[in-house]
Amino acid sequence: MSGNRDGEMREAWPPRNMADLLFTFGWKTPREINNMSNDDKKNTIIVELRKLMGESVERLQEKSYDGIVDLTALVVLCHKNEWLPRKNMSTYEIMNKCMFELEKKGYGSVSDLLNQNMRSLVDKTCNWNEKNNGLGKVIDIKLDYPRAKLAYKQPDIIGVGYYDNLRSSQELYGEYTWTRTRADEHSVSFSKETHWTVNVATGVKFELKIPLIEKSELSLTVTSGGGAKETMNTTDKTVKTESFTLKNVVKVAPYKDLYKAFVVDVYEMDIPFTMIIETKSNERKTVTGTYHGTSGINERIEQKSGSEISQAEKGRPGMIQLMSQRPQQASAESNLSEREVFAQTVWGSAHWQPYEAWIWVAWVIKNRAFHNKPYWGGNFIKGVCLKPGQFLCWNDSNRRHGIHIDNPAHYAKIKELTDNIYYQPMSDDPTGGADSFNNPNTHGQPEWTKRCDKLKTINDYNFLRTKRQFL
Repeated sequence: MSGNRDGEMREAWPPRNMADLLFTFGWKTPREINNMSNDDKKNTIIVELRKLMGESVERLQEKSYDGIVDLTALVVLCHKNEWLPRKNMSTYEIMNKCMFELEKKGYGSVSDLLNQNMRSLVDKTCNWNEKNNGLGKVIDIKLDYPRAKLAYKQPDIIGVGYYDNLRSSQELYGEYTWTRTRADEHSVSFSKETHWTVNVATGVKFELKIPLIEKSELSLTVTSGGGAKETMNTTDKTVKTESFTLKNVVKVAPYKDLYKAFVVDVYEMDIPFTMIIETKSNERKTVTGTYHGTSGINERIEQKSGSEISQAEKGRPGMIQLMSQRPQQASAESNLSEREVFAQTVWGSAHWQPYEAWIWVAWVIKNRAFHNKPYWGGNFIKGVCLKPGQFLCWNDSNRRHGIHIDNPAHYAKIKELTDNIYYQPMSDDPTGGADSFNNPNTHGQPEWTKRCDKLKTINDYNFLRTKRQFL
């Protein structure tokens, strides 16, 4: 919205005067704005601006009419894009942060941006914000079933299996096409190559090899910053091969004594998921929805390994029941956010080390999540940090409620750093791919370090990168 000096409101962005600011951000109604003097408008905006930054009222009062307008628009935009790690930042710090982010987005170097005024920075930030809803690449998808339903149909066997708390990962390749059809609707399509790993408690082990579902429909819900919901659909006809291990088959319909194989004519599943998209401007967007898959081709499921199934485990003819036990989760996994776990891991691992070591430890965690290896905890930072046996700071009873912080001011600096790194694209990695570190003074040179290249020593720590053939 935009307003002229007489208070008339019209469509425009970014706000160009104080009436724009007060109306666009909901600080005052049009009727209230029309009854306010310029001094009243300025004082109201300064009150709101003080909530978003650390500049004093006296310093803000010194700024010109246009200066207040441009600064407020820039601060609100930066907060909207989550470029500001804290609220007590001065005008100088905010402008530097904005220039640093715009440089990463390809809007020129910081030295070039230094020669431009604040209104130019506002325009470039608005321009990036509009372009951010463009093409991108799917970089990760997490099948997040608290309860996924799978159904098998065959003339003599009908089975329905319920799985609780499964873990699965997929790698998707291809461009993510984002086509706007209406203000609140999009369509999406991509080619994909899928790799699954599914673990279900304990029991008989099956090695299953099945072709990728010929036709799959994805119904996605995107929640934007404004709370709007967008619906997308896609059809994928790529046929690949999936393999996964299924553990804990409690009951299986009799087929043969050893259940070597059976054929399924129809296979269906409904699985909630979370997808992370990296846009062409190197930002990340999270999409959630439900994955529904149907296969009309015969799929042979063979028992490659595992023990014989006892008579007690055999189900009635005509029923396949696949069940699992819900594993216990550490309290830290439910009580702490991913960014809190990230910051606490860096604190617990390196708060007594120099600032550069904090950066390298944070990128070790981020690089492990990028590699998506089960022995490192998967493809989410929280899972990497809490993977048993990987970070010593989580190996004791502290894990129950998080790591004890005995210096909040010191921890706040680490939290600011990790919050910033959390949103940075992988191309910003200053370590060259570090994925491990150790302290040779206390732990020597363990056997696993022989599979790594040493990248750098910072104080007590050697930072390492696993050789490609061992990943």
